[in-house]
Amino acid sequence: MLSLVVSLALSAASREAVLLEDGKDGALDQVSFAEAALIASGVPDAELATSLSTLQSLLEPARQAAVAIKDPQRRARVLLEALHERTFRSYRLEATTLQNLWSTGEYNCLSSSVAYLIAGEGLADEVRELRVVEELAPSHLG
Repeated sequence: MLSLVVSLALSAASREAVLLEDGKDGALDQVSFAEAALIASGVPDAELATSLSTLQSLLEPARQAAVAIKDPQRRARVLLEALHERTFRSYRLEATTLQNLWSTGEYNCLSSSVAYLIAGEGLADEVRELRVVEELAPSHLG
């Protein structure tokens, strides 16, 4: 029993170590941003593939709403609007993980920004900034 606990701890530690080593140069080459976000939020190694698939399935409808739009600013706006219509159900300050999105639909500024970046991967040449779109900002912001 103790060896099982030790091997699980080493597996998690080595997965995190791979992520940290991969990001040392400021770029992720071995781990995708989505995987990194899930690892950082504590998804166990045994659940990583399933969690990644669940996350991608959750975000795919918003991606599809935006993918064919040629204008990059409009594509970004449509992606954000689609996420708010289809994925982000209710704001909760403590909803910091991506797991909150698929289990409850709850989000906060951190989890929604990470989800937006994951959903937008490949839709732009380079993400330069995130702006708060005033008319889409959650009511808790004022």
